[in-house]
Amino acid sequence: MKFIEVVNNLFFGCVDASFYEENHIELEKTNYTLLKRSVTFSTGMCLFLFLITLPNNSLVNQLKYFYLFFTFFYCVLSFLTLTYVNKHRRYIRLFYYIFAISIFALSIIVGTVITPELPAITFFVFLMIIPILHVAKPIYSVILSIVAAIAFCITTFLVKGSNSFLTNTDILNALCCMIVSIGFDITIINMQLENIHAKSFFRRQSTTDELTRMPNRRGFDLYIEKLFYRSIATKKDFLVMILDIDDFKAYNDTYGHIQGDLCLTKVSEALKKVAFSKKYFLARYGGEEFVVVAQITKPDIIEKEMTDFITAVQNLNIPHSGCVRCSITISAGYATLFETQAESHLQLLDYADSALYKAKTNGKNQIYHWSNN
Repeated sequence: MKFIEVVNNLFFGCVDASFYEENHIELEKTNYTLLKRSVTFSTGMCLFLFLITLPNNSLVNQLKYFYLFFTFFYCVLSFLTLTYVNKHRRYIRLFYYIFAISIFALSIIVGTVITPELPAITFFVFLMIIPILHVAKPIYSVILSIVAAIAFCITTFLVKGSNSFLTNTDILNALCCMIVSIGFDITIINMQLENIHAKSFFRRQSTTDELTRMPNRRGFDLYIEKLFYRSIATKKDFLVMILDIDDFKAYNDTYGHIQGDLCLTKVSEALKKVAFSKKYFLARYGGEEFVVVAQITKPDIIEKEMTDFITAVQNLNIPHSGCVRCSITISAGYATLFETQAESHLQLLDYADSALYKAKTNGKNQIYHWSNN
């Protein structure tokens, strides 16, 4: 079993299966940067090789148009990478394989067809480098290395002849490079995956509340600021609602802080179920306060949907002898972006906080909608 685990970690990555889904944005960002740099370098490399083949020399003259074609090809690929792929990151893997296949094709043709009398050094170098230019499951790089090595060996055998000493040397070198490349690729890619995993872990730790396991104030601030400017640009309305557990100080004084933490956990779980079912963003705002962010798709029923949070906490029936209602309840106040015409997310939060204050002064255990009217 230990051997199977080691093999699995080598070929499928030393991270959990859910890692690739949870960190797909970070992976896409990393792979896009690698692809952009690789394509740009390849464009410059082919352009340089084309320029040095301009003199009318018998050996290099046949390479002139070959390098000119690949220079044009990589210019197009570079343009598509910087424009189309930058907006559609899901196609990064496709463009990477187009790039990898073209590089291997270039090096195989140069090493076997154009210069058959010379060792295919270019291919051996690319076989070591290309597979590590895309961070994914290591098995993909292993397959890429094996396929490239097989394609090179077949081409070498057909072009250079089966009995040639150079053919045997090139094939042996290709197989050795393939084996070294697989070990090298697995090591480097696993190191990159571990690095992304570590950054992701510390990022989640810094934006997650330890008690309730939901986004904390920092996580909320990062989310709301981005959403505010995106909503202004796309003209899509959203609301912010602040919820506060009623008479929570009295609950702590009556039952103690340990029971207070248990109460917070139960309330947060109830709120999370509602938020998850409606696909709303929920965070712990601080102390006994929570905050909900929701895109407004059906304005006529939005208050009813917000009231579901109040009902969910009521249904917990957590005893609270320190208040007149004899059980834990929450009050809430919300404000919408377009109605308030808030100039910043902080101003929108102020409006929601004012609405919460109204809900508290009106008797608690209710929701209040901030309005200009």
